[in-house]
Amino acid sequence: IGDDSTGTVVQGNFVGVDNSGTQPLGNGVYGIVLSNTHDNRIGGSQSSSVPVYEGDLAHYEGDSVQLPVPPTAGNVISGNGTDGIHLDYSHKNVIQGNRIGVDYLGLQAMGNGRFGIYLGESAQNLIGGGEVDAGNVISDNLNGIGIYYEASVGNKVQGNYIGVNAWGSGLLPNRGWGIDATYNVSFNVIGVDGDGVDDA
Repeated sequence: IGDDSTGTVVQGNFVGVDNSGTQPLGNGVYGIVLSNTHDNRIGGSQSSSVPVYEGDLAHYEGDSVQLPVPPTAGNVISGNGTDGIHLDYSHKNVIQGNRIGVDYLGLQAMGNGRFGIYLGESAQNLIGGGEVDAGNVISDNLNGIGIYYEASVGNKVQGNYIGVNAWGSGLLPNRGWGIDATYNVSFNVIGVDGDGVDDA
């Protein structure tokens, strides 16, 4: 997505995995790229009443309950050669509800080769958020999230599961950093800023 495009919505896709969402079939470089663009949405949030999951199986036990489910608005972005989502000079985009580096249930490791999400010279983007299911699962990548260079200001990273599974009940660690913000970045919010929305 590039060339000053805006308003693009990417939802419900399997990127770098097979059509079952359980086996890697990665792209050689990036999963999704945003370059010189703004006001796009990758994924989304959606809450619904769902079955209880045990491993990769789903079944009902009495009343249905709220648990993490395979994303509908969100995408599965895993098994790619470098970054799952790569942003360069891209601003005011929303990245929510995606499984990045894991399978469609958010339970099995299937990492991207470099970053789960990379932001370079990119400002005022939202990764996750406070709504139900807005957080991304960003696990088993070489690194989780990278925010780099001085134009990367005003980004928010909130409500995500980083280095754990979609339930937050087991480790799926990124092999390097969970979140790295360097090279003169400033005025970004990572985790809680007083609104009660933080990261696992």
